[in-house]
Amino acid sequence: MEKMADFLTILRTDRKREISGYRKRGYLVREGYRLVRKISIEDMEFGVQVSAQDYFFFLIGNNQNAYYSVYELYNLLHLMAVREGKDYVNSLLQKQIDSKYRCIFKYEDIEYEMKKSVIPDENEKIEVEDGSEQVDYKTLFILLNLIQEKSNSLFGSRRKNKDYKNGIIRLLITLIDVEQNNQILTEKGWVYDEEEKKFKYDGKTVQYKNNEKFKKYYLTKGEKDSIMSIES
Repeated sequence: MEKMADFLTILRTDRKREISGYRKRGYLVREGYRLVRKISIEDMEFGVQVSAQDYFFFLIGNNQNAYYSVYELYNLLHLMAVREGKDYVNSLLQKQIDSKYRCIFKYEDIEYEMKKSVIPDENEKIEVEDGSEQVDYKTLFILLNLIQEKSNSLFGSRRKNKDYKNGIIRLLITLIDVEQNNQILTEKGWVYDEEEKKFKYDGKTVQYKNNEKFKKYYLTKGEKDSIMSIES
């Protein structure tokens, strides 16, 4: 069975093929050209966009495309935690990290395997911060899992970054659980807002190491354990 890494490779090839086809027909195609496609998973459809540098999963339907950054996903999970309790939300996120179950998604009638998404028992809807739309719990968790599995696949091919596998979900668990500033989080740009009782992202606090930004959207297991030991 093909895996996420194979899917990402095929998307990259499809992008190059599409660019080549347009150029052969005389069109001017910039290097920043983005390929847009659909996948099906869990009886739902999601969009995927491929640029020269990265891959982006997004929601489709209701005549709109909705892209969410990790910060926006955190805001949605924070609202879910306010409603359902942070222990409930974090238990679901930890189950996602620990899960051994696999599922199938399809791209252009070819099946690919990935970690199965944890689906909350409840399926209420959360309103996006700007009030433009609502997202249900199931959709949110499938989208988050797609994003994390994509990230894991890319980190898995880079030995020095393997500690960051599952790092997005680790970060989200930590942001939901912690209720004060922490040096590790601050160095990644995450600052706790006492009035709103949640974290906000502030790029001004990001620190550099070896001329590289600290990975703002990821936590290693060691980083998470260090933060949580202070909390406890």
